[in-house]
Amino acid sequence: MNIPKKIVVIGGSSAFGKNDIEAGGFAGRLRRWHEEIDAHNWLYNMGIPGDGVDSVAARVDSEVAVRKPDLIILQLGPNDAKREGTAENDPLNPLDEFHTKLAALLHSLKDLAPTLVVSAYPINEELTTPVSWRDVYFFAEDVAHYAKGTKDETLRAGLDYIDVYSDWEAMGDDRQKFMSDDGLHANSEGHEYIFEKVRDAILAQYGDN
Repeated sequence: MNIPKKIVVIGGSSAFGKNDIEAGGFAGRLRRWHEEIDAHNWLYNMGIPGDGVDSVAARVDSEVAVRKPDLIILQLGPNDAKREGTAENDPLNPLDEFHTKLAALLHSLKDLAPTLVVSAYPINEELTTPVSWRDVYFFAEDVAHYAKGTKDETLRAGLDYIDVYSDWEAMGDDRQKFMSDDGLHANSEGHEYIFEKVRDAILAQYGDN
């Protein structure tokens, strides 16, 4: 197998592995699988909770480019859709601006290495308006719009896309088995699901080479 030797995972709290104390999120699980293939494989987890398109873009040169990756995995999550202070405030990044900024980010990433984009996933709005730890509001409809925007820009850029959002949305209430009690982050089972999707996408692309 010609699996990429150096992988960089970048994004927000889901990329970081928030709320998966078992294995460090999908990236932690991917690292274990990746190193089992070859002890000289490297996976760098550049996920930072709270990061959105602006903060990820600001880290491309200092945290991604310097590592000379063979594969980049991006998962932004819903942070650009959050409304701070009150529910009536605009999202952090208005949707049209998000499209423009994401297109630029994807262009910069794919210039560095093949890039795989993982979608956000549906949230439980009853627990996120606001979240329990601060005056930040995540609305399900907002998250849906930004997930669609991410998919549209990813496909427009000609990059591979893993649509966790649509998969979990189609499950209805059953998707709650993948979610933490905060209604916003995946739990260990959810991260395992995402890991398997990412692993299978890597194998489909590189496994027979």
